[in-house]
This record gives sequence, C-alpha cells and structure tokens, in this order.
Amino acid sequence: MKTSTILLALCVFAAVSVASEAPTSRPAVSVVVREIHDKSEGANVAVKIDADTLHVYAISPKGIGGTRLELIDGQWPSKVKVHLRYAADRPFKILEGPGASLERVGANVNDPRVNLPDLKRVEGGFEFVLPATELKVLYISWVDAYR
Repeated sequence: MKTSTILLALCVFAAVSVASEAPTSRPAVSVVVREIHDKSEGANVAVKIDADTLHVYAISPKGIGGTRLELIDGQWPSKVKVHLRYAADRPFKILEGPGASLERVGANVNDPRVNLPDLKRVEGGFEFVLPATELKVLYISWVDAYR
C-alpha cells in the first residue's frame, strides 16, 4: 500500500513537471531583408516583430521602391505595418501605389504571385493582414503620390 502511494505521488509530480515545462508562447519568428528596390543613397529597410505584427521600416529617398522579405523560421505574423519615410525625419505624406504579394523562395519573374488585397493606407505608410500561408517570401512595394 505504501509503495503504491509513493509511486502514484511520483507519477503525479512527473506529469505536473512536464506540463509546466511546455512552451507557453509562439515559436520564434525570424524574417530577413533579402532585397531593397531603391538604390538611392540612404535607402534602407529594417524589420521588427512585435506580438502578432511585422513592422517594416523603409527609408526611400526616391519615394518609389520595394523590398523582398524572407521568412526563415516560424510563421508569418498575422499583420504587417509598413512605415515609409524619405529620410529619418520625413515621413511619406500621401501614398499612391502600395503593393504586397507572396511568392515562393527562388521565384523568377514568370512565376505566379499571390497578390494581397485590402491594403489600408495609414499615415506614413500602409498596413494589411497576411493570410496563413506556406509561402516564405513577402514582396512589398510603394510609390508616393508625387510621381
């Protein structure tokens, strides 16, 4: 009787220990900038992931550009916010042509892309919802209203 009570207590303790070690947060997400399509001096793109949002910070002195981002680990966050600036202290005022699409890694010009609808213009850029996908490349483009 005493041995079975001790065994039962050990089993309960082991089950609680394993359950408490289970991860409680999302797996790590890793996104890298593969290309920047504004070759002017000072052009730059950086990304930051905050909870369920991928923030894309682009400095585009020409006002026309794009970037290709690749998902390395994890799943894409569900939202994307693109923050556009001509320079660090000069945000875009009006955006004429926002664009976003998903594609496979290594895609060429003739490969199909999944264009993302419902791009919402916001002050200084635009945002959109990313659908669940197995595609690992996100292409984002922009044209300001002065072109």
